[in-house]
Amino acid sequence: MKCSACRARLGAYQDRELDATAAARVEEHLRACEACRRLAETMARAECGLQQLSALEPSVDFTHAVMARIAAQPAMATGRPRLTWLGVYDLIAWLVVVGLAAAGVLRWQAVVAEIGVWAGKAAVAGDVLYRIAQHFHLTTLALAGGACEIAIALMVFVAMGRSLDSTTLRGVRTTS
Repeated sequence: MKCSACRARLGAYQDRELDATAAARVEEHLRACEACRRLAETMARAECGLQQLSALEPSVDFTHAVMARIAAQPAMATGRPRLTWLGVYDLIAWLVVVGLAAAGVLRWQAVVAEIGVWAGKAAVAGDVLYRIAQHFHLTTLALAGGACEIAIALMVFVAMGRSLDSTTLRGVRTTS
């Protein structure tokens, strides 16, 4: 028997859970291997030490004392979370995107082409975030944040569409 197999069976051997054949193989290995024999002796000493420990019993008023300490803790703030920071952040982010598109840094055609991919990813992410929000009982907050994001995205896309249409029309007039 290898040392790894013996060590894996030592606990069962000391608890007398092995059948006679397996126990004999472990005993044979312990007679031949000093390292495993020392480990078995260490485990036996630890078991004896654990058996000598007395069981810990909580005091009679333990539950009452714990509940009193919990009640003495200051209450958590129950104020409604502010959503204004979310709207401001989204507005700034979209304004940056529109500014980059207007400056020609972002090509609006590529942005429009990626909307389908973005919508698919957003749907998957929204589903995951909604499930997480449900778990933490923040569904209303998550839905409000999602609604803000969608509203701002729609406003930006409408604004981009109007500016693109007017640019296209001006371009057509000047070439005619």
